[in-house]
Amino acid sequence: MNRIMKTFILSAVLLTFIADCSSKNATIKVDPDQSSAQKAVTIQLTAKDDGGNVRLEADRILSIDLDANPSTGYRWEITEIDEEVLAIESRDYKQRDAEPGMVGVGGTLTLNFKTIAAGKTILKMVYTRPQSGDDDVAKSFSVNVDVR
Repeated sequence: MNRIMKTFILSAVLLTFIADCSSKNATIKVDPDQSSAQKAVTIQLTAKDDGGNVRLEADRILSIDLDANPSTGYRWEITEIDEEVLAIESRDYKQRDAEPGMVGVGGTLTLNFKTIAAGKTILKMVYTRPQSGDDDVAKSFSVNVDVR
């Protein structure tokens, strides 16, 4: 084959691979603290990925960063998930930098989910004040998860 044809085929294969492995603005992170044989691949999502799709393999981490401010009484609650496919592993809140003595400063909640087994699930969450009832939803987030 000539060089142009090889370049075209390679480009088409590469673009297909990238489109198949990515989700909107998702980024892939590799944990540098693990050995190369055991590196945990993390798919990172943000609020921009709301309503999107993500495909992962089993034994991977899906990490979602969402704006939050616990001082307002609001918190992110999971309203739908198939825990046989995807399970919450950790929640970590980090307040944004602020001047000393400032209160009510928001930050980022990072939710880490571990893929358990092959299957599909919809992960839905709402940002709500639980004490105010079901009608007090300020934001929502959902993503379709396909574990292979």
